[in-house]
Amino acid sequence: MAEVAENIKVSLIIPCYNGAETIANNLPDFLTYLNTKHYQYEVIIVDDGSEHPEKTEKVTEKLQCKFVGL
Repeated sequence: MAEVAENIKVSLIIPCYNGAETIANNLPDFLTYLNTKHYQYEVIIVDDGSEHPEKTEKVTEKLQCKFVGL
């Protein structure tokens, strides 16, 4: 069964608007889950014009995810 999990590739794309705190509070749980499954994954946070996108970007970098600002 582990062989199947190693072949799974997951892209988690999270849109957010003024959501730095929500991402900081919840994304670590998603990352923990993905790490326990040994999936190949990427996490992309898409900030859609937040008032302070730098806050979202800082959280994203801390969690080693990709950040896209629109």
